[in-house]
Amino acid sequence: MFTDCFAERTVPKALAIIAAIIVCAVPCLGIDEKPEFRDYASQGNYFKCSIPAGWSEYSPGLGLSAEEKKMYGLTISGPPGLSGVPPAISIYYYAPGNLLHKTMDLYIRRHSSPVLNASVEGIEYSAVKQIPIAGRDAKTFNRRDVRFIRDQGIDPEKVLIYEEFVVVPAKKDDGFYVLKFSVPCELREINAGTFAAVLKSFVPDN
Repeated sequence: MFTDCFAERTVPKALAIIAAIIVCAVPCLGIDEKPEFRDYASQGNYFKCSIPAGWSEYSPGLGLSAEEKKMYGLTISGPPGLSGVPPAISIYYYAPGNLLHKTMDLYIRRHSSPVLNASVEGIEYSAVKQIPIAGRDAKTFNRRDVRFIRDQGIDPEKVLIYEEFVVVPAKKDDGFYVLKFSVPCELREINAGTFAAVLKSFVPDN
C-alpha cells in the first residue's frame, strides 16, 4: 500500500517536472546564444568596441594596407547556418581621401538604394533614419538582398540576406564610421543581439 501511494504521488510530480523542462526548452530554440566578447581597438586607434570572441576575423582589402586604403577596422564572421553562409559584422573607419567612398552621404546613397534600378525578386530597401550612436546623430537603414551560391548550372541556389547599416559621422574631419550586420534571414534573430551588443559598445575616437 505504501509503495502504491508513493508511486501515485511521485510519478505525476516527475512527469510534471519533465513536461516543464520540455516546455521551457522549446522557446529557447533560436534565442541569441550571447557569445563571449573581447575588446577590440582599430589600427590607428580610430575606434574601439567589443566583438564576439569566437568569431573569425579577417580584413578584406585589394592587396593594400589600411594606410594605403585609408580604411581601418575589420570584418568578423560567425558560425554558418544551413545555407553555409555565415553571419558577418563589419566595423570600419573611412578616413578622408579613402579609396572607396569620398563622403558619408555618398556611402549612404550607394548602399541604401538599388544599383542601376536592378529588379531582383526578394530585394527590398528600408528608408534611411536617424538614430543616436555614441552621442552622435548617426544614420541607419537596412535591406534584404539576394546572394547566389553554388551557382554552377542554369538554376543557381539563392539565399536571402538581411543587412543592416549604421553610419556614424566623425567630428574632427570628413571621415565616417560604418557598422554593418550581414546575415542569412534564417539566422537573423539568433544573431541580432550580438550586433546590438557591438553597437552599444562602439566608441569612436574622432
